[in-house]
Amino acid sequence: MLIKCPHCLKVHDKYFKCQDKRMHESIKSDIEEQCDRFYQSKNWRKKREEVLKESNYCCEICLALDRVTLANEVHHIVKIRESWDKRLDTENLIAVCKEHHRVIEGKTRDEILKFIDENRG
Repeated sequence: MLIKCPHCLKVHDKYFKCQDKRMHESIKSDIEEQCDRFYQSKNWRKKREEVLKESNYCCEICLALDRVTLANEVHHIVKIRESWDKRLDTENLIAVCKEHHRVIEGKTRDEILKFIDENRG
């Protein structure tokens, strides 16, 4: 099967290892480097723990769906790549379980609320 490569814009076989893709993946942008450093920082680890404690280590989405599940991740509703100033803003953070983190990734606050409404029992 042939596909258009998003890296070099040529047509390749689906399993072709494009050189441009490898170069693209090996060169991180400045913002990606900044984000990586942030997620390793003491400030993030402290804020993350604060958010988890505040939710009693319960997934906030599961609670809205009348379930109790351990929250082991903290999700940025507005991505830090989009708004660096909100990276430690408690209003932008939500304690979630691994499953719901995967489900809500890339969704806006309104889309998350819609997901909750649609999945209530």
